[in-house]
Amino acid sequence: MPVEVKQIDHDNFEVTVSSDVVKYQKVKFTNEAYYRYSLIDISKAQLVNRAFLFVLRKEPNTSILTSFSIEEIEKYFQEFKI
Repeated sequence: MPVEVKQIDHDNFEVTVSSDVVKYQKVKFTNEAYYRYSLIDISKAQLVNRAFLFVLRKEPNTSILTSFSIEEIEKYFQEFKI
């Protein structure tokens, strides 16, 4: 399932997930969260992409919230690691 991540500004991203239904989500990813999740040298956009690939293994793109912060994923999936 193709995932496209577009950085809107320093902390906000638009993610497009193309499947039977194309879905757009807005994701907030602060520097604080970035330093928490980035254990390797990787960009915020790449981490957002990995986060979406994780969530898509758990549920269809049509079930994902339309707007959320990256930290919220852990509220639904405690095993979330990117």
